[in-house]
This record gives sequence, structure tokens and C-alpha cells, in this order.
Amino acid sequence: MSCGGACLQVATGLSCLHDRDIVHGDLKTSNLLLAKEGRKLTCLVTDFGLSVFAGETLASGALTVHISPPEVLRDPRAPRSQAGDVYAFGIVLLEIVTGRPAWRGLTRDAIRNAVLEGKRPSIPSHVPASMSALIELCWAENPSARPSFGQIAAALESGEAEAVLADMQGAMEQTQTMTLTSIQWPVPSPKGA
Repeated sequence: MSCGGACLQVATGLSCLHDRDIVHGDLKTSNLLLAKEGRKLTCLVTDFGLSVFAGETLASGALTVHISPPEVLRDPRAPRSQAGDVYAFGIVLLEIVTGRPAWRGLTRDAIRNAVLEGKRPSIPSHVPASMSALIELCWAENPSARPSFGQIAAALESGEAEAVLADMQGAMEQTQTMTLTSIQWPVPSPKGA
């Protein structure tokens, strides 16, 4: 399975959840598993412990700081939305294509403060421009400016997304293998490495 294939499967799965007004609430790389059936690999989204219906709140205010959007970090008991999952997907994309934690080396408080100041993780220069653009769209400060998973999945499937998929595949040509919580992802090697 290519990196693009895994991303498309996650986007399609989340689109299906969102069509039913379900917010995952904890979309991160450690909640993505690869299942192998014969020669076919399927990327599964797991851990629905923080899932709610759109517009509901979590009384506990539980959250995973490094993937939480600014609106949730400002008020952990704010109603959850599909746009929060899209923000988290941007973090997932960055971690998949770089093979590194998005906020590597920062504490939960430092991450929270950075996001609330409008900062986002840095995107290395070896990440293809079309992928960088998609990641940045997912991280829009205004939740209504973030694309839906239906739009993301449709773009990845359509001719409009050929550039994104081609860039992702091109970045995959020089790969190294890394493990993210028992998942082997081929990730691009930084230029000059």
C-alpha cells in the first residue's frame, strides 16, 4: 500500500463517519492500523473512546493535545466538530510523510501554547508542495475554512488530486522504514541523507 492509498482510506473512512455525524475525536497515527488479507493491505481507524456525535461535548474535557485543533485547546468542553478531525488529519499526514512526530521535543503545554498563538508544526522542505498545501488547509485557524473529508477523499480520488498523489509517490521513491506504534510506514528520506 502506498502512502497515498493509506491516506485515501483514512479520508474515506472519516468521510463515512462524518456523514453519520460522528466525530472520531482522537485521530492520530497510533490509532491507525494496517490489516493484511492475502496481498491486500487495509488501513483501519481505531480507538473510538473519544468519539461523540457532532455538536456534543465531552464532560471530561479529554483530549490529545498534539492533534487537537485550536478551538478545542481554547475550551476542552466546547462542542466537537468534524473540522477538529480534519485538523488532526493534517497532523497525521505530516507524521506519515516525514516519519517524525509533528511536535517532536515539545511538552503538552508548549504545544498547546504554540497552537493557541497560531503556530503549527514546521513542514520540512522535502515534503511535496501539494502535500504541504493539503496539510495547511487542514490546519486552517477557522474551522469552517477546513475541507471536509468528503472533499479530501474526492480530491484524492479525482484527477484534481493527481498532483498530490504523484508528489506523494515521488517522495516515496527514496524511502526508509519506520515504525509508528507497530505500523510500518514507508517514509521519505530527507534530501542529502
